[in-house]
Amino acid sequence: MAGFFSELKIHFKHGNALKRFIIANAVVFVVVGLFSVVNRLFLGTIDLSFYFSLPSQPVELMYRPWTLISYMFLHSDFFHILFNMLWLYWFGGLFLQLFTEKQLVALYFLGGLAGALMFLAVYNTLPFFANQAGLLQGGFSLDYGHCDCDSIPDS
Repeated sequence: MAGFFSELKIHFKHGNALKRFIIANAVVFVVVGLFSVVNRLFLGTIDLSFYFSLPSQPVELMYRPWTLISYMFLHSDFFHILFNMLWLYWFGGLFLQLFTEKQLVALYFLGGLAGALMFLAVYNTLPFFANQAGLLQGGFSLDYGHCDCDSIPDS
């Protein structure tokens, strides 16, 4: 098991930005999943995704500004992360053949920020999309993650 973690560290340290994004997403997924299991078994009071998922209301975003970045690394289930990472691997590889790693990093974060801002704008202005937060984030973001939609306004 120690060999696995040392290999992971080597790939993260010496790999390109694409490998780092994939490893970071996978590590966050595993850590959040393990925390959720331990929390449900023993504590049952802490919802970690609440603190790292993008809130649907701009007022809540003011109190959790880090979620503009952290939501890009959250995934709801195994197939969600599997297909996102496959997509990132395939198209990220194509992207790196034409552009630089620096541009990939910029696109990842700027695409995620643009997706978050578009999600907030559309979610809060068009009532049709109020219950379809995941669809909106997926449509607007380079790599979409979690959204905190517990605060849906009553209308």
